[in-house]
Amino acid sequence: MSPIGTPEHLWMAADLHDALQPLRRERGWRGSPQGPPVCIEGPRNSLVPDYVLVPPGCPRWGQAELPTVTVHSDIADGAYRSIATVPMGKPLHLPAPVDVELDTSIFMA
Repeated sequence: MSPIGTPEHLWMAADLHDALQPLRRERGWRGSPQGPPVCIEGPRNSLVPDYVLVPPGCPRWGQAELPTVTVHSDIADGAYRSIATVPMGKPLHLPAPVDVELDTSIFMA
């Protein structure tokens, strides 16, 4: 899709995402306009495609690492003073002003 970087380009990727929704749901695939970066066989270089369609069980870089969820908060002088990280699937407290316990299992497909 082109030209790259225009609002029209982004809208076309979003339209493609919408058009593929029934197929994605039927087959258990995930879809994402504008990424995430993907790797291809060969050197560990990544490309940022217009659209990524991912079948269940698709291997990814870093998949052997345990996934985590991190919240940065309490900003002062342009830096975060508090960082909390939990393994994905565990609860994570989002501090004020949100002040809620987030069930990070929602991110596990």
